[in-house]
Amino acid sequence: MNRSLRSERRSLFFCILAVFILCTPKVDLAYTEEDAHTSVHQAEEAIFSAFDGVLEAEACGANVSTLGRKMDEAVRLLAEAKNLLRNEEFGQVVELSDITIGIASDARDEASRLRILVLSQRDYLFKVSVVSSALGVAAFISLMLLFWRWFKGYYSRNILNLEPEVTSDAKP
Repeated sequence: MNRSLRSERRSLFFCILAVFILCTPKVDLAYTEEDAHTSVHQAEEAIFSAFDGVLEAEACGANVSTLGRKMDEAVRLLAEAKNLLRNEEFGQVVELSDITIGIASDARDEASRLRILVLSQRDYLFKVSVVSSALGVAAFISLMLLFWRWFKGYYSRNILNLEPEVTSDAKP
């Protein structure tokens, strides 16, 4: 009995300890200037990568107007982070840079998806065009052959039904 009571107390202690650890708010670590510069640089790289993806999608013919708005938001947040960096508010700089990286990576992923979608639609339309052209040419040739057979029969019947006429003013 005494043993089971100890094990129950231990498990209760560990449960309370786990709840306490999980429920305590996380303490923000103090960010250094180097952390802020690194996060701003990563945000810039993410934006450049996203712009490249958006340009590729636009070159393929995708509608990138919604991506333009996302990119504007990311650039606005990056500019705000750079202003906060000058004011030495490094914690907010890292936060805004992380948000910027998230928005830019979402825009890059969506641009990639749009590019793939446009390319697949282009391939589908090309295949439909080839098949419909082949069917159209086959139908045209079939109709022309049917018309030729009808015309040949009609013309042959009319020629064969003609009788020669004798004219009086014919020269020998």
